[in-house]
Amino acid sequence: MLLFDTVAFNGQSITRIIPSSCFEMLPNELIFMIISYLNSPDLVQAFLGLNRRLNMIVFESTRHFNFSSKITRQWLLQSLPHVENFVETMFLDTHLIPTIFPCTYLFLNLRTIIIKYSSPFTVELNVKNYSAIGAIVSCMNVLRICRMLPSDETNKFLLFSGNFFLNNDRQALHVANSLPCPAIVRLSVEECTIQDMLSLCALTPNLTNLKISSLRSKHHHNNSSFLSAFIAQPTHLSQLHITIDEINFLSVDLITKLISSYQSSLEYVTLIVYTSRIIFDGRCLEALFQPCQHLKKLVFMLDYKTKEENILEHLYQFQSDWWLNDRQPPVFIHRNPDGHTFFCSMPCVYPLSLTVSSDLKKWLINKGNLDPRLIYFTKVKEINFVDNYKRPITLDLVHFIGRMFRSCHQELSFTCWKLVLPNEFSLEQLLNTHTMALLPNVRHLNMNSCDLDGVDVKTLLTWLLISPNVNELSLKLKSNKDRMQIGNELSNLINRDKRLRLIFDRIQTVNVLPDQAESDEALKLNMFFMFANLFPKAILPYL
Repeated sequence: MLLFDTVAFNGQSITRIIPSSCFEMLPNELIFMIISYLNSPDLVQAFLGLNRRLNMIVFESTRHFNFSSKITRQWLLQSLPHVENFVETMFLDTHLIPTIFPCTYLFLNLRTIIIKYSSPFTVELNVKNYSAIGAIVSCMNVLRICRMLPSDETNKFLLFSGNFFLNNDRQALHVANSLPCPAIVRLSVEECTIQDMLSLCALTPNLTNLKISSLRSKHHHNNSSFLSAFIAQPTHLSQLHITIDEINFLSVDLITKLISSYQSSLEYVTLIVYTSRIIFDGRCLEALFQPCQHLKKLVFMLDYKTKEENILEHLYQFQSDWWLNDRQPPVFIHRNPDGHTFFCSMPCVYPLSLTVSSDLKKWLINKGNLDPRLIYFTKVKEINFVDNYKRPITLDLVHFIGRMFRSCHQELSFTCWKLVLPNEFSLEQLLNTHTMALLPNVRHLNMNSCDLDGVDVKTLLTWLLISPNVNELSLKLKSNKDRMQIGNELSNLINRDKRLRLIFDRIQTVNVLPDQAESDEALKLNMFFMFANLFPKAILPYL
């Protein structure tokens, strides 16, 4: 609808057109950005039919259509017929399938269907050359055979007859006598067994991307070798992501055979392992992935809870010509005091709890160079540095920590917190200048392992200044005498220099008070009020 207004110009009356809304004055790019915050049904209901320009924007936006789980039947009857033939990719939950795909909707340009069922699975179907409903039924049948489709969904569709439960032998029989589903191209599964995974691979010849968040093992693998023979060649799987929980050695052999079946097509591989013994070492990984001629990126994080291992022997395994090639990632090899042994490709993008030496020469990297451009951790939140000789922390080590550990909300701990910094990093210089934060991601300074020989008040203030986002401080000193001493010294410093008040005001939790069971109630009360005045916004829990 057009609106008109009359204005006077040079003694004449001129009629001008006024846009019907400020919204329509925006360029298409901004309108697309704004309406992207609406779900697809609301978008259609709000803008379709207003004018030709908005109709075109709606039609373009509905090429990728996300069906809301709360969509109404009234909307389907009234609005979907106007946009169904513009939909090229649709996203929907399994419970909407019988509603979205009656015979009345054609979806002539539909190419891709992405089906989700909360956490168990997400599957992508290529329906460019297949009937949409036929591809969905075939997909659900495959998921049922692979024991990835919950029983309530199977019964809801009423697509399958007979007993839903399949034991291993019946599953293998169904795989041998069922048609594969060529429409399945991508699949993400929360949890499955090794036999389920082999059954899936046998029934999805066009699968290109597979992610299994938890691959479990069962003791019986009588049918696994039989199932692996059904994996069609040549394969198309280019992206494989597997997280392996505790498994036995027979299962390792089956996983190795499965990966070997896809060596001709694999390009991106992620392998995460949590087991009580070493099942993949450097030689095994090299033998498994060296034949993958199209491999572009190999990511792995192997976490083994083992007895004492020759860690240098494992380092040598990752120093073959193949591992030292520029195409392969640097590998970090480490053993924690708690017995966890880690083999990690770099950069490491998975959560770990590390206890490492403050002497960087003791870090084991197969390529030798601690280059922070290639070697860093993005999700390590607990960083514990140990040094049996209790040598002081240098500026180089502080810089190294800031570059190497990039996760947010870090907890930092040292055996010895004493700092040796250049003059420009003295306490007075740090207070007078706006020095760039050296450790901006540290949120918790855990000084529980130190005493007053390791940290005095100036050292504590320096750490708080170079870690300006710290909001939790743990300073569990050995005796009440030490607590009172450091509390009195901090109070005297704040009284002399009010600039320090801003440092303490940002702290939200301070772990410094003694055990609540200690007998001297008057002393505990005095300490509480002392530290409450020092840290007015902090919680002060008892140890």
